[in-house]
Amino acid sequence: IPCMPYRKRNLNITVDKILGVCVMLLLLFYVSRPDDYLLTASHVVIQKLRLLLRSLKGSPIGLKLNENLNNFLLDCFNYHVDLWAKFLDLIEPVVRQLFVPIALLGFTGLSFQLASLPALMSIIGLHAHCFYIYTAVLYKVEIRGIQVLWKVMLGKRYNVLKNRVESYNYVNRQLYLATIFFTSLLFLFPTVLVYYVVFTTLRLCIYLVNLLLQVLRRQILEFPLEILLKWSIGKFYDMGT
Repeated sequence: IPCMPYRKRNLNITVDKILGVCVMLLLLFYVSRPDDYLLTASHVVIQKLRLLLRSLKGSPIGLKLNENLNNFLLDCFNYHVDLWAKFLDLIEPVVRQLFVPIALLGFTGLSFQLASLPALMSIIGLHAHCFYIYTAVLYKVEIRGIQVLWKVMLGKRYNVLKNRVESYNYVNRQLYLATIFFTSLLFLFPTVLVYYVVFTTLRLCIYLVNLLLQVLRRQILEFPLEILLKWSIGKFYDMGT
């Protein structure tokens, strides 16, 4: 009985390697210039990202964003995209040389090829991941600043030694500055929130695709293939059922 899971696992691994070799042969002999697809996908992602940034300019879907902050963020992100496009043009010869060794990894199985796809997607969408980090940090700073300044306006502060919020008498100068900064952060918050929601959604879509590939890879190795074969030839029986 203990040998049954190992035998079933070996059958799945064998089928996985056969599928990997088939995909490898398809890429090497039946697809002309497969490295062009990867480079084309990289440039398509850059174009779509530029289109997304262009749609955030002005008043997207009727939202009134802060013009100065919006222009600053767009300039930073567009500059980041331009740098990434130049970097892709620089490493294009290297990518063309490395595609054949990567395709030869089909001998290790289809599951290994599927496991390498998230890494390629991370490389292609690296700028999107960076944008998510930038906006997430900016969003957390914005939220934290509003929370702290709101406590100041209410005449309270956080006591680190007693680990509690208590009342505190601020001078007028402190309350005046806190009111100015709180108002500024409050008016900048919708712009930061829009960027955070957009790039968090983009990052979530990439994560869901990677999760789908991970589930597919696990199903290849854990699919009850032996039981299916026995059932198809009419020799399947299970005393427990």
